[in-house]
Amino acid sequence: MSPDSVHGLGQFTAALGALRAGRSYGDLDRAVRPEKLPSSTLSDLLTKGRCTVETLELFLRACAVPRPEWEAWRQARERALSPAPPRLPGLVRVAAARPRRLGVHAPIDAPGAVGELPVYVPRDTDTGSEGVRALIGRAAEHGGLVVIVGGSSVGKTRCAYEALRAVVPTWWLLYPTGPEQVRQAAEQAPPHLVVWLDELQNHLGGPTGLDAGTVRALLQAGAVLVATIWPDRYHAFTALPQPGQADPYAAERELLGLADVVHLDADFTPAERERARAAAEAGDARIALALESADYGLTQVIAAAPHLIARWQGAGPYAAAVLNAAIDATRLGVRSPLSAELLRAAAPGYCTSHQRAAAPANWFEAAMAYATETLHGATAALAPVATDTMQMGQAAGYQVADYLQQHAGARRRMVKLPASCWQALCDHPTQPDDQYRAGSAAMNRLLYRYAEPLLRDAADAGNGSAARRLAELLVEQGRVEEALAVLRARADADDEWAARRLVDLLVEQGRVEELWMRADAGDGWAARRLAELLAEQGRVEEALAVLRARADAGDE
Repeated sequence: MSPDSVHGLGQFTAALGALRAGRSYGDLDRAVRPEKLPSSTLSDLLTKGRCTVETLELFLRACAVPRPEWEAWRQARERALSPAPPRLPGLVRVAAARPRRLGVHAPIDAPGAVGELPVYVPRDTDTGSEGVRALIGRAAEHGGLVVIVGGSSVGKTRCAYEALRAVVPTWWLLYPTGPEQVRQAAEQAPPHLVVWLDELQNHLGGPTGLDAGTVRALLQAGAVLVATIWPDRYHAFTALPQPGQADPYAAERELLGLADVVHLDADFTPAERERARAAAEAGDARIALALESADYGLTQVIAAAPHLIARWQGAGPYAAAVLNAAIDATRLGVRSPLSAELLRAAAPGYCTSHQRAAAPANWFEAAMAYATETLHGATAALAPVATDTMQMGQAAGYQVADYLQQHAGARRRMVKLPASCWQALCDHPTQPDDQYRAGSAAMNRLLYRYAEPLLRDAADAGNGSAARRLAELLVEQGRVEEALAVLRARADADDEWAARRLVDLLVEQGRVEELWMRADAGDGWAARRLAELLAEQGRVEEALAVLRARADAGDE
């Protein structure tokens, strides 16, 4: 057993036992004389894995292990004797992490292919003073966030995984389930921690999204954060708004401003293709097959991208309806798995009246079978996602393959969505953050019939951003009392923005009595705006009384 494969105490003792290769305790002791290697010390080493570095080195010398290999065994000992911190479940050593579980795409089948993944073809962005590995090395010294920007299936995740294995193989790696676990890590980060943020956009946005403050706390603790993101999302998040326009991505832009950014192209450079040809000549069947394609990048072929596009383009009317409904719902901001009920309800609007009339009884089941079929052993256009429970064979919903979403989503960007898709999103609830994004998309399209229920459901579930947009919508429609009710609920939940907007709207409506009540309850903004309103109405003495009360309460 190689020392590099050792990540726990049991593996360490097994590796030492294999290294011993039948030598008796006496044989080992005699091999290091005049130094001593007592049987009790050897017993602790071989059965419990506990030893000093000096004892381990004596044992390695006794087993005739070449000195250049000792460092790998010393690192194996360190990993074995430092268990994962119990407060952060799910930690693994970087070297022990499984690339497929981290998001590396399953590769296509190819005649003669061996191994879970093809050989890694080094990219030009791996090396150099501003390459991925150099940036991760600098981050390992004082903490840092490294973001790899690139399209789907261009090799971002594999590039990040290989860089971590090369630079910090013994560090702990956390693949968080969501922003809350990242915040937990920021509060109790162990030394030598890597936080893996594949598909960074899934951790951003909404009131519960990852923020710059959490990232700064992790960086201060010396953690390394590695993230990947699609170019369109990166550019949307980092673009400055036009003067006078809303700034919806201020929080995302602040977070990304902390990052060192590397861009990874889909097309291989001549040097990269030469390395790929060398790997193919050395026997990697998948890379050899991928090099035959002239229409797609090498990494995209390996991830079955051409087969995904062909599956979408060649779908019959009912399978196409299901796939396009899933693509459009995802494009509108739904990131959680799409339920079968939602897809069934959305699909009819994508069919002609003749197709709907001629649909067989099993149209949906046949469409789902087509959409979820695994292509060349790698992926499916629509992949089932398991539930959070331990039950087998049950899907929480379905997600569109990344590459298909990026390709087809761009081509459907200007297509008008059928009413059935919008109504399905309203009738079949997804996560509150999904409802907020879809509701905002509807509002931006002036589709208030769908925007209101989506935003209201999200607001009722505690999404403050949805409540804000809902209040804006209601005010635009002249439904001020309903807007005030939404803002009061959020203000009572300690939403500072809602409290201020509530006060401003009360001022606009001249609601002096309610402003008095909020000012008396200690709302400093209400007191200031009330004083301004009273002064405008010529009630100067009353305005002064309000300001004196706030001054006596210590309001500067």
